[in-house]
Amino acid sequence: MKNTENAKKRLDHFGFIYKLWLGLAICVVGLSSAPTASARDSSHPPIALTESGVVIGSTTDGVNQFLGIPYAAPPVGSLRWRPPKHYGFFPRFILQATQFGSECTQAGAGSENCLFLNVFTPQAELGDKFGDGRRRALPVMFWIHGGGLINGSSTPYNPELLVKKGVIVVTINYRLGFLGFLAQSAIDAEGHLNGNYGLMDQ
Repeated sequence: MKNTENAKKRLDHFGFIYKLWLGLAICVVGLSSAPTASARDSSHPPIALTESGVVIGSTTDGVNQFLGIPYAAPPVGSLRWRPPKHYGFFPRFILQATQFGSECTQAGAGSENCLFLNVFTPQAELGDKFGDGRRRALPVMFWIHGGGLINGSSTPYNPELLVKKGVIVVTINYRLGFLGFLAQSAIDAEGHLNGNYGLMDQ
């Protein structure tokens, strides 16, 4: 019982530290991007808050882009041929999400460190939520690229037309080929879900 109480205290302390660091990160980002009297709000990059920290994106042609966000720990080393694991926190709780992450390993290209997603949202002027001052829930389209589970990536897909119609679009990379779908008796005997690692990523 005492061990359980000690563990709960440690978790409570960790939660407090996490919230404190996250609050400080938000303050730093807010101060560094605070508008000046002569600057327009639209000139500042879009910012999103996630469970891993603050994500700073970019805006192109009226579309907010948050690119290359890791959604799981890199499936390398001891995590190869294992179900995806929680990513954790960004370094310093801030991620500059302005470039696509690597595509997953495939013939002649890619990397094992490839579990990234991209989020595209409509740009809305501050204080003007689609013209009538009300915040509206938007539909979300989750795009899983094709390629027969052996090639492809999220990078080539441009969702601009959908986003400008008021749709939030999320695209992902997932493990492919033998790194995503290998079934082998020694791996199967390890006591975890096995075989369809690419589907588990999705």
